[in-house]
Amino acid sequence: MEYTFSGELKTDLVGFKKLMHLYHIISKYKGSTLKLNFGKVNFFDANMSAILLAMLQKLEMDNRNKIVIDYNQIDANCDILRRNGFISHMQKNGEQVHDQRKSTVPLKTFKATQADDFVTYIENDFLNHRGLDGHLTEPVIGKIKESYLEIFSNVELHSETSRPLYTCGQYYPTKREFKFTVVDVGVGFLTNISKKDKSISTYEAAINWAIQGNSTKKGKTKGGTGLINILKYCRASKGEFHIISGDCYWRFTGTEIEKNTMIKYFCGTTVHLIFRY
Repeated sequence: MEYTFSGELKTDLVGFKKLMHLYHIISKYKGSTLKLNFGKVNFFDANMSAILLAMLQKLEMDNRNKIVIDYNQIDANCDILRRNGFISHMQKNGEQVHDQRKSTVPLKTFKATQADDFVTYIENDFLNHRGLDGHLTEPVIGKIKESYLEIFSNVELHSETSRPLYTCGQYYPTKREFKFTVVDVGVGFLTNISKKDKSISTYEAAINWAIQGNSTKKGKTKGGTGLINILKYCRASKGEFHIISGDCYWRFTGTEIEKNTMIKYFCGTTVHLIFRY
């Protein structure tokens, strides 16, 4: 079976739906060899590869599928996927990647036991990236770091998955944009939030509940500030903030909130942060 990507794959609803289409097509196969054709791709946001890698690794493990890619096509049409480490992950060769253009935040995966590695990644690869240099104050850096650490801790605690968190980013100097994505393949927002609040029965309602600073953590344990702090930063800076969980694509555009319901969706949760200067 061969699946062909075409056109552009950007950090938006359309780009996400393209990945969903891929996932649902090839998830029908088990114990098969599946070829991905990148010959007709003309643009690929590097941060979106975090979602693609999460999908492909899940399909390899759950369905025992073998994913085959013509890496020459990637080099020809979207070499960003070599520079950010996507190819290294797919080939499982442990190759250290080096982005000479220094435009990407490397594609990484982090297990629950790798909290220290995740902190180092957030501090050095993400918040210390040249695309953010001079644009963030120390208090803002502290808040963003704290927010992502909470997101990381929630993966094992609330997402009910032993699989890693996937992260990746990209800087666009000419557009003055910086995009950063985190993905988990857990149960999504609704499962645990609906247990906490019986009135919540949809993914949209669950995201709305979480973005208001609520938390499913028990007792006096601190929680619920990660998402709301990122949203506050985006409101102040006109940045964008996307949360995708279940069938809901929730997006703060910099000025307003948009919500879209999707027919097909992927497990877990995806969070996009887009800085603009």
